[in-house]
Formats: sequence, C-alpha cells, structure tokens
Amino acid sequence: MKRNNLRSVSCLLYFAFLISILIQSSAYCQRENLYLFPIKGFVYEDVNGDNQRNPEEPFLKDIPVSDGQTIQFTSDDGRFHFANDKQNAKYIFVCTPNGFQKRADFYRILLDLKSEQEFAFGLRKISPENESEFSFAQITDVHINNNESFLAFQKALAEIANHLSKPDFIIATGDVVSSGDDKNQLSLYQKAAHNSPIPVFNLMGNHDRCKGVDKNIAFNYFLGPEYYSFNHGGFHFLILNSITTNTLEQAWIKEDLEKLAKGKKVIAFQHYPPYNSTIQKFVDWGVYAIFSGHWHSSKLSVYKGIRCINTPCLLFGGIDFSPSGFRIIRARYSDFSTEYIPTRNPNLAQKEKPSSSPLSLIWRTPSGGTIDFSSPIHLENMVIIGIKDRNDNGPNGVLALNASTGEKVWFAKTDTAVNNSPVSYKNFVIAQEMGGRVHAFDSRTGNEVWHYDCLDPHFRWLYGAPVIHNEKVFAGSSKWFASVDAASGREIWHNDDGYDWISSYCSPSIGEGKVLFGGNWLTIGKKNHGVYAMDIATGKRLWGCDVIGVHGAAAIRNGHFYINDIEGNFCVGDMANGKIIWKYPMIPSRGKWNNNWSPVTPVLKDNIAITGSSAGTIFAIDVDKKAIVWQYQTGESIYRCAPYNTDYRSLLSSPALSGDLVFIGSGDGSIYIFDITTGTKKGEYVIGAPVLSKPLIMENRLYVGSYDGNIYAFDIAR
Repeated sequence: MKRNNLRSVSCLLYFAFLISILIQSSAYCQRENLYLFPIKGFVYEDVNGDNQRNPEEPFLKDIPVSDGQTIQFTSDDGRFHFANDKQNAKYIFVCTPNGFQKRADFYRILLDLKSEQEFAFGLRKISPENESEFSFAQITDVHINNNESFLAFQKALAEIANHLSKPDFIIATGDVVSSGDDKNQLSLYQKAAHNSPIPVFNLMGNHDRCKGVDKNIAFNYFLGPEYYSFNHGGFHFLILNSITTNTLEQAWIKEDLEKLAKGKKVIAFQHYPPYNSTIQKFVDWGVYAIFSGHWHSSKLSVYKGIRCINTPCLLFGGIDFSPSGFRIIRARYSDFSTEYIPTRNPNLAQKEKPSSSPLSLIWRTPSGGTIDFSSPIHLENMVIIGIKDRNDNGPNGVLALNASTGEKVWFAKTDTAVNNSPVSYKNFVIAQEMGGRVHAFDSRTGNEVWHYDCLDPHFRWLYGAPVIHNEKVFAGSSKWFASVDAASGREIWHNDDGYDWISSYCSPSIGEGKVLFGGNWLTIGKKNHGVYAMDIATGKRLWGCDVIGVHGAAAIRNGHFYINDIEGNFCVGDMANGKIIWKYPMIPSRGKWNNNWSPVTPVLKDNIAITGSSAGTIFAIDVDKKAIVWQYQTGESIYRCAPYNTDYRSLLSSPALSGDLVFIGSGDGSIYIFDITTGTKKGEYVIGAPVLSKPLIMENRLYVGSYDGNIYAFDIAR
C-alpha cells in the first residue's frame, strides 16, 4: 500500500485506541488500580488495516514485546505472556521491528482494568524501500497550556506532515505540556497528536511529570510508556525518560540494546541534553546520536563520535532567540542529515525595497551556516565573523573574508557554534565557542595558537563574546568566567559563583576597575544577580544588581551602567554599588515573567542612549533628562524569534554609530539608518532575512551578517 494511504488508515484506527485511553484516565495522577493479572495477548499482521484480526490474517512470531521491565519475543503462534507477579506493570507495548509501519497505537495502558484481558496488536507490513530512505521530524518543548496553543499545535503538525520531505513520523522530545498535573493540558495535547496526519511518538519532559509517588503516571495515562524503542531503516530508535530515570529503566535499556539493537546505529531521544555527568553511559551504550530539547535553544556538537543535536521550541521563540520550528531528519541506509525548518510569518508579504538607499551592495558571501548576533570585526583587510550551524552539516567556526572582494581567506572550524563576535589581539583572532572553549587563531592562517577551556570544552552553553582589555581576555559564562593572558591562554583567575542555566547573550563590559557580567534568571546567594561586578584584577564578586536577567551587554559611562533587562526595561545603574537608579519601561510590564527579552546592547553619544525593545521599537533616550527623544517601530519579524512569544515581534541588532547616524538591523529583514538627534529616517536597505548582527562601519563601508548566512558589504553614501 502507498505511504499516504497507510497514514490515512493509521489515523482512523488510532481513534478507537484514543477513546479507550481517555476512558481509562479517570484515576488521573493516582497510582492505584494496578493490573492484577498475567499480561497476555498476540501480535498479528493487520493485512487489511481494520485493526481487527480476521481468520486469514497470520500471527507474527519473533516480535519483541515489553511490559517496561523485560522484553520477550512472540512465539510461533504470535503470542506473548508476562506473569506480572509483582502486579506493578502499567502498560504493555510492542517494540516495532523493521518491515512494519510505525504506529502510535503500539501500546496498551493496563491501569484501571478490572478484569483479565487479552491484548491484540496488529502490525502492517511496509516495503523495504520505505525504510532504506526515509525521513522523520523532531519537535520539542511544545508546552500546550490552553486552547490557543492546542490550535497552533494542530496547525504545526499539519505543516510538518506537508513538508516536502514527507516525514513518516514525528518524535516529540518532551515538555509536551506546561504542567503534568493539568488534565486538560494533557488531554488537549493528546487530541492534537491523535489528529496529526502522521504518527507522533512522545517522551517525558520535566514539565510533564506530575505530583505524587509515581511522577510518570499522568504521562502514562494519556501518552503511554515513558521509555520504549523501535527499529526503522538502519537505526534503533531508543526513547528515554531522562527526568525520573531509575534502575528499572537502566536495566531495561541494557536488555533492549542487547536484544534489539544488533547491527543498527542507535539513536537516542530524551528531553535533557547530555551533560558531562551523563554522557558516558551513551558512550558505553554505543549510541550514534542523541536528540534533545529542554534548553529552548539550538546546539549541535560531536562528543567521542556521538552526534548531539539539541533543537529549539516548536511554537515560540527560543531562549537563545532561535526561531520556532522543527527539525527534519533525512535518513539513507545507516546515516542521516538534519535540517532545521523555522516557522515563517504567514502574514508577511515580501517587503518592497525602497526606491533609494544610502547603502549600495558591493559583495555578498555565503558562510554555509547561519549568523544570529555575531558581528564582523575588521583586521588586516579582512572581515572576520563567527558562524553557527543549525543544520548539522559542519560550518561551526570563524570565517575570514577579504574585506574588498568578499573572497574566503580562511575558515577555522570549531566543535560547536560561535554564537557571538570574535575579537582581535595583535595577530590573533580570539573567539568563544558554545561548548566552552576559547580559541586564539593566527589571523593570517586561521590555525589555532592556543585554547582555554571554561571548565570543559563540550557541555557548556556560552553565548557571549570575549573582550580584550590590557592584554587579557575575559570570557565564559557565570558558571565559569575567566581572565586569561591574551598571548598564551594562561588562566589568571576564574569566578564560578553562578551557573549556565539559562542561555544569555550577555558579554562582559569593562570600566572603572570592574568587569560587568550577567545572565538570565541568575541568582547567587538566593539574590537576583542579573548583572554583577567582579574585580578586574582578582575576579572577586563585588556586587550584584537586582534585575532578573539580561541578554545584552552593559554600556558604561561616567559612573553609570546602562542595560536592557528581560522585563522590557531600559535601566541605568550605579557602578559603585549596582543599584538601579532609574528605568524606562520600553514595553509595559506584564509582571515577573514579562518575556520581553531584548538582546540589544545600548550605545551612547553624549547624553543620548540608543537602544531597543524585543518588540522591534528603537528608542533614543536622553539619559540626563530621563526622557524619550524619539522612537521608531520596525515591522513584523520574518521568523518567530522572541523568547516565549508566539507572535512575530521583531528583535533588533545592537546599534552602531557613525558620526550623527545610527545603523541598526531588525528581524523584519532590514537595516535602518537614522539621524541620532532628530530620529529622521535617512534610509533603509531590505536584505529579506533577519539582521541581528551589529553592523560594522569602517569609514564609508558597512559590513554585517544576516540570518540567511550571508555576510554583506555595502558602500555608504553620505
């Protein structure tokens, strides 16, 4: 049968299965009414797809079946039997082998069944070519919490099913709802997954657990087992519970890999990304790749041959400003490639290019990756910029181009993304990669001269740019922030007062003998330290500023620091003690979780600060008079990038000043030019992709990166 017909039949058959699960959910979140009988049943070939065994349909032998505690294979007559002596099994499921369609009704819930049952599983055969080359999708952190998100989820599932790659199934890597204690949220998610044109396989996230002794039971009632496996193509799909894992699950995994993974590449799926404390078990298991979520961020890396792929959220912007979307995995025999598909604004018409602009394009060079907030630097007639890979094809690193022609001079590959700008020191280019390593590259060749690891080189989440001051490099995150000698990479001091959680593009700022740094939701000693100061000579923490968090760096001037907090405020603080003196709400407050996170680092000229909100509004603020001088609203964003927001508000790049002009990029795909004093718009250039990279201006030349992965060079007509 053709693949599309198989999908249609599968959706119809799943309806009856769904109704049975809904009926059983009456004892929601209570570990009672366990199944008191042996678990028995059979597996057969569902030839006609009616989900009932007819006399002519054969039983299937050697099909792996599990109660979540052990695995057995069906006998010659297709039967299985588990004694269930401890009467603690919550479900029974088939580990669907190669040669059969992957269906969402692969399990049965045992809870609340008052009499002994016989469980029947029908499998439908598929042709070998359906498995030699196939695709599937990963989604993550859906966070269903109301009817609006339910409808958005349904729409997203339809979009995935209609993607050109025609995925066979979807794997959702956790946090499917916002609260595992909310029956309505789980029911809405279950309904949307049932309505999906293609099967959705689920696993637990930390938001999906419920209260009580058994924190998995709500998930079990609505969505099935919290760990399981199946084989498809040249791969063994291992679905894991990384939230409440226990010795029972670990023993089951060992048996599963021994019995079912031989000759297959093992792909693991779990909510939490691997950390240095958890990665070794995957090495021991011989895992080929790990797909994860949780961080609401994009991160791709390789550790001891294991491909680690972390994907952003499906329905709202990531904490690292990644656009919402899904990942398509294209498998061919025993290998695969991935592509991240961002959700494009459906209401945004192609932007008309202004009839005239002071910017004229000289050259445009593709990087092979994407460019978010990394901004170019200029050194020895080269433009040098950090590159981020979202598609698992390798271009993480630092790219140097000829400033006159745009031709490639060198590329220095890194294991993980270079999320922010490099800096230069003499003949060195110094860059910080996401995994935790700081590199010094020879500016002439791109060869590494030295590197320094901020605690470890693989499992950190670093987004800021390093800073050079007095022949020292300042880099890291609040979990491990260091001062190192710029010539040798030798550590001078490090401060480990904070932690990595959660992604922040804050870069260090230096002034008045202090290093200012920060993060998001950062508390030290149970107090907010969204921004804090360290002694530049020793790294000792001097004070903490009572803001929830920041994504941009601080500007420092005349004893004050200037920041945008994640509650939507432009804040002015005292460099002596970290106290906020005054603030201006760029976006009206919505309480503690305002979710108006601006990545903009303010710039100042005399008494005028240029900054911007996470809703695409550019502000000029007189910091002496504490008053708005002018403001400008940019258009809707091409992608949905603002953290936790489901609309298409535009993010902004940090502004660049040149004389009396302000240059700033927007998520609406344009570079804008304004008179700093009056706010008069002097021009606009439409690139057509988000421009979050701060423009670099060298006399009458402007260089900038864009989300489309291109680096652009313009002449400026003044």
